[in-house]
Amino acid sequence: MQTCTFASGISVVISLFLKYQAVRLTPFDPKWRKFVLFLIILPLIISVSMEVVLIVDHSLPLEIREHYEQLNLSNEQYTIVGVIDFFIWPSTVNTSVMVLSVFMFPVVGLLSLWKMRKLFKRTSDRVSAIKNSQRRLFLIGLVIQTFLPLIFYCPISLVYFYCIRTKEEILLQQYFMFTLPACPALIDPYITLYFVKPYRDTIKNWFTMRMGTKKVVIVSPATMNSTLMIVE
Repeated sequence: MQTCTFASGISVVISLFLKYQAVRLTPFDPKWRKFVLFLIILPLIISVSMEVVLIVDHSLPLEIREHYEQLNLSNEQYTIVGVIDFFIWPSTVNTSVMVLSVFMFPVVGLLSLWKMRKLFKRTSDRVSAIKNSQRRLFLIGLVIQTFLPLIFYCPISLVYFYCIRTKEEILLQQYFMFTLPACPALIDPYITLYFVKPYRDTIKNWFTMRMGTKKVVIVSPATMNSTLMIVE
């Protein structure tokens, strides 16, 4: 579950990078693009590797499984399946990667936002007013996407480390620890659909929310010529 939650956050960062690439006037070199994507998913690779090490070394050995069986014999309220120990190196590395990633998501998002705004300002005089309006809407959506990880990840992560430090059990933290971090990846596509005009118009057409085009004939008294005006 932790891996799936982490992967959902990585997908948001990949989305930001691909959007920045889409608005650039010159495309990235394919090798550079692959290198950046590899750096983005590298924390996930490290986290999964550390989890595999933890399972192989600290869950599968027979003596460890027998130890938990003995603990569960005298416990009728819940089942003990494992213990988090931050003093063993795989757990330390995994926790460090998770913590750094939580606070790096907003930094990466703000950096992407800054670079896009800089690019839009540099090219604003080369495009139409309608295009600039679409860009502003695009940036608003990007701002929301940038702060989604900060809103959903940081509070629950702080509560999580508080529980570890004080050894206090908070039921809401145990439930939302793996559901809230998945929300940015769930909400991200809807933000894109709303703030990108072609997508938004397509959705409106699907649900017949956009008014059809009406044709109005206007006759000029001076020339008695008919002029066709298209009114939406």
